[in-house]
Amino acid sequence: MKGTSNDEPLPNHLQVLIVTGGSRGIEAAISPANDTRKTEKLFARSKAGGGRAVAVQADISSESEVLRLFESVNRQLGGPTALANNAATSGR
Repeated sequence: MKGTSNDEPLPNHLQVLIVTGGSRGIEAAISPANDTRKTEKLFARSKAGGGRAVAVQADISSESEVLRLFESVNRQLGGPTALANNAATSGR
Protein backbone atom coordinates (compact mmCIF):
# COMPACT_ATOMS: atom_id res chain seq x y z
CA MET A 1 0.00 0.00 0.00
CA LYS A 2 1.37 3.39 -0.97
CA GLY A 3 2.55 5.55 1.90
CA THR A 4 3.08 2.73 4.37
CA SER A 5 6.86 2.29 4.18
CA ASN A 6 9.19 4.50 6.20
CA ASP A 7 10.69 6.05 3.07
CA GLU A 8 7.38 7.25 1.59
CA PRO A 9 5.32 10.03 3.14
CA LEU A 10 1.75 9.22 4.06
CA PRO A 11 -0.88 10.66 1.76
CA ASN A 12 -2.38 13.85 3.21
CA HIS A 13 -5.74 12.20 3.85
CA LEU A 14 -4.04 9.74 6.23
CA GLN A 15 -2.01 12.28 8.19
CA VAL A 16 -3.21 13.29 11.64
CA LEU A 17 -1.47 16.18 13.40
CA ILE A 18 -2.00 17.10 17.03
CA VAL A 19 -1.15 20.72 17.85
CA THR A 20 -1.05 21.75 21.49
CA GLY A 21 -1.15 25.33 22.65
CA GLY A 22 -0.82 27.19 25.88
CA SER A 23 -2.77 29.98 27.46
CA ARG A 24 0.20 32.22 28.30
CA GLY A 25 3.46 33.46 26.84
CA ILE A 26 4.79 32.32 23.48
CA GLU A 27 2.36 29.41 23.37
CA ALA A 28 -0.61 31.81 23.32
CA ALA A 29 1.01 33.87 20.58
CA ILE A 30 1.59 30.95 18.20
CA SER A 31 -1.32 28.67 19.01
CA PRO A 32 -4.79 29.16 17.54
CA ALA A 33 -6.34 27.33 20.50
CA ASN A 34 -7.16 30.47 22.45
CA ASP A 35 -8.32 32.58 19.50
CA THR A 36 -11.61 31.45 18.03
CA ARG A 37 -11.06 33.32 14.77
CA LYS A 38 -7.62 31.73 14.26
CA THR A 39 -9.04 28.31 15.03
CA GLU A 40 -11.94 28.77 12.61
CA LYS A 41 -9.54 29.92 9.85
CA LEU A 42 -7.23 26.96 10.48
CA PHE A 43 -10.16 24.53 10.37
CA ALA A 44 -11.51 26.15 7.19
CA ARG A 45 -8.12 25.84 5.47
CA SER A 46 -7.87 22.19 6.47
CA LYS A 47 -11.36 21.41 5.22
CA ALA A 48 -10.83 23.37 1.98
CA GLY A 49 -7.84 21.13 1.30
CA GLY A 50 -9.90 18.00 1.87
CA GLY A 51 -8.86 17.57 5.49
CA ARG A 52 -10.75 17.30 8.74
CA ALA A 53 -10.13 19.09 12.03
CA VAL A 54 -11.37 18.75 15.59
CA ALA A 55 -10.70 20.80 18.71
CA VAL A 56 -10.10 18.99 21.98
CA GLN A 57 -9.39 20.97 25.14
CA ALA A 58 -6.97 19.26 27.53
CA ASP A 59 -4.58 20.17 30.35
CA ILE A 60 -1.27 18.64 29.27
CA SER A 61 -0.01 18.65 32.86
CA SER A 62 -2.59 15.94 33.58
CA GLU A 63 -1.79 12.44 32.34
CA SER A 64 -5.46 11.47 32.26
CA GLU A 65 -6.30 14.55 30.15
CA VAL A 66 -3.49 13.78 27.69
CA LEU A 67 -4.76 10.21 27.38
CA ARG A 68 -8.29 11.53 26.82
CA LEU A 69 -6.94 13.92 24.14
CA PHE A 70 -5.22 11.11 22.23
CA GLU A 71 -8.21 8.78 22.60
CA SER A 72 -10.53 11.49 21.27
CA VAL A 73 -8.31 12.25 18.28
CA ASN A 74 -7.82 8.55 17.56
CA ARG A 75 -11.57 7.93 17.69
CA GLN A 76 -12.48 10.93 15.50
CA LEU A 77 -9.57 11.07 13.02
CA GLY A 78 -7.38 8.01 13.47
CA GLY A 79 -4.00 7.64 15.12
CA PRO A 80 -1.79 10.72 15.15
CA THR A 81 1.18 10.79 12.77
CA ALA A 82 2.76 13.97 14.18
CA LEU A 83 2.73 16.18 17.27
CA ALA A 84 3.49 19.92 17.44
CA ASN A 85 3.77 20.64 21.15
CA ASN A 86 3.45 24.37 21.78
CA ALA A 87 2.25 23.96 25.36
CA ALA A 88 4.40 23.77 28.47
CA THR A 89 3.96 23.18 32.15
CA SER A 90 5.65 25.01 34.97
CA GLY A 91 6.64 21.79 36.74
CA ARG A 92 4.81 22.78 39.90
